[in-house]
Amino acid sequence: MAEIEYKGIKMNGSKLMIALPLLGSLIGGLWGGFELYNRLLIAEQKLAKLRPEMIQAEMEKLVALTDVIKDNLSAEITEASRLARKVESDSAITQREVRNDVYAMEKEMQGRFRDMDKDIRNTRTDLENRMKEILENPLNDIE
Repeated sequence: MAEIEYKGIKMNGSKLMIALPLLGSLIGGLWGGFELYNRLLIAEQKLAKLRPEMIQAEMEKLVALTDVIKDNLSAEITEASRLARKVESDSAITQREVRNDVYAMEKEMQGRFRDMDKDIRNTRTDLENRMKEILENPLNDIE
């Protein structure tokens, strides 16, 4: 196997196989740390440009505005819910009245149908009796 000697240190192939990945990891870690530090510096510069006091003032304005809207709309929301309950109550009453009217009409119609059936039966019985009387009359010469 290959051997490398540097300032009195001898390294053979198996030690090189361990040292190379170790050296690569060390270099990669240093590069990653540099990139992280660089990104943190960039983020810090961007945060400094944001002016947090202006953002805080804007947030306070928005909170005040939402409070005003909530206060103004709460009365309207209460009125709308009261109106919705009234409409629901009125529609229930109307529905009950319509149902009662329909039941009354149905009852009246059933009574009329019974009366009509009774009239038809009476008329039929009367006609049958008259026909029987006419047929039984000896003056009729019908064969």
